[in-house]
Amino acid sequence: YTNKQIIELINQTQNKGIDFIATVLSSSLIPFLAKNGCSAFVINASDINNPGIIDTVIESKLPFFISLPLASIEEIDWIINRCNLKGAENYVLMQGQHTMASGDHGVLPQDSNLGFITTLKEKYGRLVGYIDHSPNKLMPSVARAAGANFVCKHLFLNKEDRGPDW
Repeated sequence: YTNKQIIELINQTQNKGIDFIATVLSSSLIPFLAKNGCSAFVINASDINNPGIIDTVIESKLPFFISLPLASIEEIDWIINRCNLKGAENYVLMQGQHTMASGDHGVLPQDSNLGFITTLKEKYGRLVGYIDHSPNKLMPSVARAAGANFVCKHLFLNKEDRGPDW
């Protein structure tokens, strides 16, 4: 996307009353998005040990979500410590399982590890959300019942299309 297209997309979402939340894969894009109306950021699971992205997101002062699928406790400890050292307070931990660990059928309910939501809340004292990569329409409600403060549901437009985002 060009910068002009990104600004147009942000404006269109805001005009419809939708928050524009960006998962950024480059720290150089973060200041541009923050300046042009981005509401929040997502630190992708592949970047939870990337100080360049983490620090730039924190410096934006915008709220952010930390995506934890496939993260080890040591990696979670590291990013929490980094956020604390940098004075970040406006973030949410997002637990979930990714289809990369579950196969091409999406995450099945028995593989959802919803109990880890409570573990994260107790260990870190943070709001915790759930990232749902399942084909199950009820999982967002089940995640809320399990204690998730937020739910991110990955959707697909056509059941015939296969990919990492159910």
